[in-house]
Amino acid sequence: METKLIKYDAACKALSEAKSVDEVKSIRDKSIAIQIYARQAKNKELELDATEIRMRAERRLGELLKATKKNVGVKGSKVTGSKKVPVKDDTPTLADMGITEAIERLIKITKQ
Repeated sequence: METKLIKYDAACKALSEAKSVDEVKSIRDKSIAIQIYARQAKNKELELDATEIRMRAERRLGELLKATKKNVGVKGSKVTGSKKVPVKDDTPTLADMGITEAIERLIKITKQ
């Protein structure tokens, strides 16, 4: 039991220290895999822990996206002197990261 708590705490710490979307998305993807394995093994406790980690990862992704938007600027164009120059916005969306699909899956799971 204590080993599981140590691993859970390590996952939470890794999320809080993650600085890139790729790092957080990797943790999120692993937690989804664990959720699936736990469901197949009928291990509700592990499934709930994996769900909590996934949800934390999705919140962290939101934080990173919000910070990125503040640093990148506003979508559209910026004024430079007397010219408007289009701004390229490569900020990933929630749909790009599969977040909306994950939420839909969670809704289906909770209805079962």
